[in-house]
Amino acid sequence: MKKCERLLSILPAWGKIGLVLLATCIVYANSLNNPFHYDDFHSIVDNPHLRSWKNIPIFFTNPVAFSVFPENAMYRPFLLVTYCLNYLIHGYEPFGYHLVNLGLHLGCILFLWGLSRQYLGRTEGAWIAVVFFAVHPINSENINYISSRSEILSGFFFLGSLWCYGCVSISRRLRILLVCAGYILALLTKSISITLPLVIFTVDLFLKRSIFTEKWVKLGLVLIGSIYLLGIRNWILRATVDDPVRSFSEQFWTQIKALVFYVKMLIWPSSQNVDHQFLISDNLFDPISLSALFFLISMAIWLFRQRHKFPLLIMCGGCFFITLSPSVIVPLNVLVNEHRMYLPSVFFSLIIGWCWNRYINKYGNRLNFIHLLVLIAFIGLATNTIRRNLVWNSSLSLWKDSSQKAPLMARPHIFWGEALENSGYYKKAISVYDHAIKRDPNHVPLYSRMGRLFREIGDHASSKRFFELGLQLNPVSGEMWSDYAETLREQELWDEVLMAYQRAVELRPNDDGLHNNLGNTYQVLNRSDEAILHHKIALKINSGDARTWVNLGNSYMMQSLYDSSLMAFKKAVKIDQSYLGGWLSMANYFETLGDKEMAINMYMRALELDSDLISFVEQRIKVLNEDKNIEE
Repeated sequence: MKKCERLLSILPAWGKIGLVLLATCIVYANSLNNPFHYDDFHSIVDNPHLRSWKNIPIFFTNPVAFSVFPENAMYRPFLLVTYCLNYLIHGYEPFGYHLVNLGLHLGCILFLWGLSRQYLGRTEGAWIAVVFFAVHPINSENINYISSRSEILSGFFFLGSLWCYGCVSISRRLRILLVCAGYILALLTKSISITLPLVIFTVDLFLKRSIFTEKWVKLGLVLIGSIYLLGIRNWILRATVDDPVRSFSEQFWTQIKALVFYVKMLIWPSSQNVDHQFLISDNLFDPISLSALFFLISMAIWLFRQRHKFPLLIMCGGCFFITLSPSVIVPLNVLVNEHRMYLPSVFFSLIIGWCWNRYINKYGNRLNFIHLLVLIAFIGLATNTIRRNLVWNSSLSLWKDSSQKAPLMARPHIFWGEALENSGYYKKAISVYDHAIKRDPNHVPLYSRMGRLFREIGDHASSKRFFELGLQLNPVSGEMWSDYAETLREQELWDEVLMAYQRAVELRPNDDGLHNNLGNTYQVLNRSDEAILHHKIALKINSGDARTWVNLGNSYMMQSLYDSSLMAFKKAVKIDQSYLGGWLSMANYFETLGDKEMAINMYMRALELDSDLISFVEQRIKVLNEDKNIEE
């Protein structure tokens, strides 16, 4: 221990920070090949806007470019620029995306190092703060979850601006430029960065600087923030006033608990979870919320009384709550998230560093014991981070972990069930979905999932029952009516199939697939006129579907309209020469009309496409040749 202390004492500052960065890379080495998860798919993997650098200007003008789903639109253009560059270099290999996230985290560590030296001086506490932030498992979600890059990237520019503001060695003009540029880039990454001016005012207040210190920088920041708020005012109003996801009382009392929860997770990061079991509170009489409120009030009173004695502690505590305030004030779909703690954890780390310096000054005679405790704490934090990285190794492990830690929550079980379903574990997925339904019986998509899975394993009665339960909750879901019709079709309940497809078409009249399926059902019921009508409607919507042309041809065959039928079949194979159904239908057409040579040619063409048809084709050719011999 003493040799290590001597080595660290003679090591230059750049050597020490190099060791911290190296240790961070080692801790996160097992995270770099973890796959895409959750929001990564709609914002990165399935997002067509990221696949060309020519779309970069669109990122700055159209919030819809953020996701493949327009309803998920967000204005984060600079974040999208980094995703686009990642795609151009790495395609859809997660390694490159994680590498960028880790690189940004290392950059944030460097900025924290600079801030620690500004606020804590060249002390051991400054290094403790840096190490605490570097390997703390609360920040692991931001490396493992690629979509959490928004937190790290905005934090990188936020911390860079804050460091430049306090770096007196930089000329005033350059400092104004760097601070304002960093603030703009942070806002173009995520709106939580709006708090930078408040943080700077808080720093100046408790470091006893004049409010007019660096006034041009502050004016610039206030102007930039005001313009940004003006630009997103409609979103703010919708999220807080017009259409909030929960009421003011629910948001207030729930987030009172959340503040204490976040502090607890930083001090003792146990039971980490991608989706914590955190329930809504809506009034003063919730004992947990009330206890949390008393704790926060008591802490605020104590801090206020110590404002002159411990100004740096009060400053860091104030900045902690300021940077956390956007996600506390604005109601968001998810009640608590670990990745929201990234920027606040910087100021919590500074508090840890301040406590270290104060403890060392008071109990310096126990230095060896204290350093041993620090080493144990570092190993504990790093080990937990490495273990947490392993949880993100697959969607199965991630959501299994989440479900086991949040048994009262439906959503983790839904995602675990989806992961099981995608991996082919249908019976286990059914069990998990069933638990989710018990937790949230009004979640309509679950009934569809259960219905499809029961159909997949051949339990048509259960499949039918779950679709009917879902349709009771949401009778205007065209997709569910279509899935319900598929289940009924496999049971050959044709009158009910017809009713289900008719209802689906009413709800989704522009879905060519539904019209096509409805037409096929009319064929089974020997109602060829209605079958032709719906196949034609399907082709008006999508004239390039070879299957619909074949189905139309078969409908014409039912009415002995052979010329129209042949025209439809030819159209199908012209659209898709590899479509087996087109060649088999043409073979049947020529066989029906007695043109055995052409029928054999069509069967042979189908055999070229699918060798598994050899027995069927040989049998048909044998029959056709026997008929030819008889005729001869």
